[in-house]
Order: sequence, then C-alpha cells, then structure tokens
Amino acid sequence: PLLSISDIKQEYLGKDIYRITATISNTGFQPTELAIRFATKKAVPVRTYLSVSNKAILLDKDFEKEIDKIDGNSKEEVSWLVHGSKGSKVTINAYHPKGGRTSKEIKLNRWANKNFLKIIRFFSNWCGINFLYVKGIILAKAT
Repeated sequence: PLLSISDIKQEYLGKDIYRITATISNTGFQPTELAIRFATKKAVPVRTYLSVSNKAILLDKDFEKEIDKIDGNSKEEVSWLVHGSKGSKVTINAYHPKGGRTSKEIKLNRWANKNFLKIIRFFSNWCGINFLYVKGIILAKAT
C-alpha cells in the first residue's frame, strides 16, 4: 500500500463556511489491511485529519476520521466543515502504518471551482454572451 491525496475539493457554503472533501488513494497493489486482520480484530484503519491555521476553525465534531481500509489501486473520500476567512491555510493529513504518511496544504478560496469557471467562459465565447459569476449568481449581458 502507498497512500496519497489525489484530489481536494472545497465548496463555499456561505458565511465563511467551507466543505473540504479529500480523496485518499492507495496507489499500491495491496490493500491497506488484509481480511485476516479484520477477522482477528487487529486491523488498523487509515487515519485522516485536518490541521487548520489560527484563522480557521474545524466545525466537525470529529477532528480525525477513519477509513477501515482502502483496497489496492482504489480511493475513498472524507470531508470536513471548516469556518475560516479566505486565504486561511488548511492541511489534509492521512496516515497508515503500512501505507505511509501524506499531507497537502490548501488555502480557502470562495471561488475554488475552476472547472465551473472554465465552463462559464466556454459558453460565453460559444454563444456570444458575456457571463459574470458573482456569489453563486450567473449574470448575463448580450454583446
């Protein structure tokens, strides 16, 4: 097993609250835990947790979230709610004794969905209408 954080999504929910969703991948061939360890109750889960800067507060009651196991070449998602101002740093951490330790740091960003903005720009160019995306509202102006 080999752990990595393959994707991080942040969704702005309003009032400086964000949903952070991380995809934890096992890029190795073997699962993080074998079936025999579950049968003998000796399995160790993958532990994931957030570290937040002093400008952010974790709103979830569970600071640490556990994933029982991640199969080989597979992935699982975990998410947290965070309250923080734009630009606050959040670090996603994952650990398993066999899979190793990994972490990624992001900055909170209200308009983090870059793919959505690319789609808006594409339609703007395609149909000749200027789109403006402001606080979750799409405004259109004919050219």
